[in-house]
Amino acid sequence: MMASVVCGVTAVAAAEEGATLEGGGRNGAPTHLLTEYQTNPIELMETKPRFSWRLRDERRDAMQKYIAYLEARTNYAASRCWPVSIRRCGDNMKNSIAISLGVSILGAAHFAIAQPTTAPSPQVPEQQQLVAKQRAFPTAEGFGAYTPGGRGGKVLFVTNLDDSGPGSLREAVETPGPRTVIFRVSGTIQLKKRLSIKEPYITIAGQTAPGDGICLAGYDLLIGTHDVIVRHLRCRPGDLTPGERDAISVFAAENVIVDHCSASWGNDEQLSTWRSKLVTVQWSFITEALHNSTHHKGNHGFGSLIQCDGASYHHNLYAHNRSRNPRPGSGRIDFRNNVIYNWNGMAGYAEDNKQQVNYVNNWLKPGPSTVEHRDIAFHTGR
Repeated sequence: MMASVVCGVTAVAAAEEGATLEGGGRNGAPTHLLTEYQTNPIELMETKPRFSWRLRDERRDAMQKYIAYLEARTNYAASRCWPVSIRRCGDNMKNSIAISLGVSILGAAHFAIAQPTTAPSPQVPEQQQLVAKQRAFPTAEGFGAYTPGGRGGKVLFVTNLDDSGPGSLREAVETPGPRTVIFRVSGTIQLKKRLSIKEPYITIAGQTAPGDGICLAGYDLLIGTHDVIVRHLRCRPGDLTPGERDAISVFAAENVIVDHCSASWGNDEQLSTWRSKLVTVQWSFITEALHNSTHHKGNHGFGSLIQCDGASYHHNLYAHNRSRNPRPGSGRIDFRNNVIYNWNGMAGYAEDNKQQVNYVNNWLKPGPSTVEHRDIAFHTGR
């Protein structure tokens, strides 16, 4: 059974090497197995039960030779694709056949042929390539999960709640170079202007603040660069200062993840991603838009605009926003496992342009303000 799957991959390998199935492949490929077992693995299981349940010693040896050949061709340990029972080829083969079939088809065909290991790029050090494949933190998921943030850089401490100056959050944000921001204080930072993240490679670790954590008030937070991690912040711009603003905006950015943040009291959207690439917003509150406030259009309290080439919004709570929960624009967007509660107009709808959206497993519950469109979760806009 398992040799039939292996031989299916051998056919591809032999064809690449210019060998015929009957005459044997180059580099020691055991293509003599192909003349008898180059059929579909499912068909083989139905038509050749003797071969499926117990491999004879010589066929087991031939398969092991093929594994060695495959490892030599692709620089990949093909034996990792097989369960232990395939090596033993004993009486427990029948019990493991279903698991073995799935692992071997997906494992061998995908890893050994579709994605052969390549040498590291000479322009990028091997250590840097390995770091780039690490998650931002263990629970990071989605398009922005692999941003390094400030990993490997200096550690900066926020020691006061001032808007600017030594020891302030703004000073840490504006410092160039990789950095991780740690909080030694908790409370509300009354911003005197927008807090803009323009210097790349930064991790803002809001979870390190003691007590009740950190809240940004008065103005908004703008992420406008690449490789940014923002965690455990509350953003409440309010409408006491003039202007129209989201609580958190990701604009012209790349490789960004926003995790366990709370975005509320903006008089436009609450947390939007615009003209960006590879962004994740996860496990966050996107709530309580200021609907009848100071926006020049009048009633204008919404959830999220999403225009991004690779945006993941998952496990977020949208509550008490008029609409746009969310409003996706162009790009590739994955919107799943979110809770949407108490919308007022249309819960969510799309722009009239080309877009690719996964809208999966979201839970919507009408609330007291949901007086219309209670039965429409999302409108395509077309």
